[in-house]
Amino acid sequence: MNGELPQNNINTKVLRIVLLNGSARVVSTLGGELEMENMLSAYAYHRIITDVNNTPIDYEFIEINSAYARMTGLTQEQLVGRRIMEIQPDIAKAAINWLEFYGHVALSGQPAVIEHYSKSSNQWFLVHAYSPEKGYFVVYFIDVTAIKQRELLLEKRNGLLAKSFEQSAAYGNKLRKQIEKIRNNQELNQGALQKQNEQQITSLAYRDSLTNLPNKNLFLDRLNTSISTSRRTGAKVVVVLVHLNNFNEINHSLGYSLGDKILVEAANKLVSCMRDYDTVARVGDDKFLLLLQNIKHSDELFPIINRINEILGQTYSVEGHSIRITASMAISIYPDDGDNSEEILMNFDKAMVKAKELSKYHYYFYNDKLNEALQQRIKLERCLKRLYITRNLSYTTSPNTKPRQKDCAVFKR
Repeated sequence: MNGELPQNNINTKVLRIVLLNGSARVVSTLGGELEMENMLSAYAYHRIITDVNNTPIDYEFIEINSAYARMTGLTQEQLVGRRIMEIQPDIAKAAINWLEFYGHVALSGQPAVIEHYSKSSNQWFLVHAYSPEKGYFVVYFIDVTAIKQRELLLEKRNGLLAKSFEQSAAYGNKLRKQIEKIRNNQELNQGALQKQNEQQITSLAYRDSLTNLPNKNLFLDRLNTSISTSRRTGAKVVVVLVHLNNFNEINHSLGYSLGDKILVEAANKLVSCMRDYDTVARVGDDKFLLLLQNIKHSDELFPIINRINEILGQTYSVEGHSIRITASMAISIYPDDGDNSEEILMNFDKAMVKAKELSKYHYYFYNDKLNEALQQRIKLERCLKRLYITRNLSYTTSPNTKPRQKDCAVFKR
């Protein structure tokens, strides 16, 4: 970068807000179709990557618009799903510490703005960074070259062309006021404008209105990003469909208001079972999708799935009612069960039917080999539970108990 914004590798990310004539306008939604061709500013959407000390060390391109592609000279295929350190390994040598600048925005949630000159394109930019969600940031670039060129021209003439100076100064003052409004917008975000923008962003269709979880659109974005990462790292991506059994009966017998409260509590329980970098999304009245990333081996799944089954089965105390619900789970794994997100999601129907056939406490893998391992694990857990309950220590069977074939013995002290 050599102290300038990279001409072919730019880090940017904008909220779906474009500044037109000094005012902000929301033009699209996260996870939805973007009106990118109508945007005057180039922007890109990123996920920050940190080390064990939570220090930013890289960031990944999630989304860019066509203006950004034209500005960098790179296509979406060359950027989306890749990290800046892959594209530009010498970014740390830049005059501006972009990783620190963007990392502070993504992790603190505080917006920031910086003025930057690109030698390679001979352009001045006003770079705005904003974080719509912790760990993510958007950046958009406003070309202020005309203003800067006027200022430099006026400095060179040094008052020799008074009339031209006055006209240029008037024009420069007009543009400068517009830029000042943009700068002040960061401060106004602390007040009414920030609340207005946050309300607009919150109301966009990438969040479930009841639970505030990601919806299916945002889930698919994250799934596709995870699959792109998996192709490079070799780790598995696991998607779990959780279906709350007979939930309509709760709505019909106790009312939708109470049912909504149970859904919110169930959503919170699911989030508590997941790791920080995993995703829980609500995709239907009684359905949730879970995205588990960076799974090295299928054995890592069993403790997580069992914990979900256990915590969802706990009693819900709502408005004086004690309610127990069960859940069926269908599990599909990339790349074992499909080459892309569409194939992974299509396999859920078969797995869910099997899960419900077993019982309303079961989960089922689309992969037959994993189901065989699952059944062996379930048998082992049943044996251990029986051993714990009877509190027997010796390896002799009870006189009144005859163990079934392929089952575990009852131990007696």
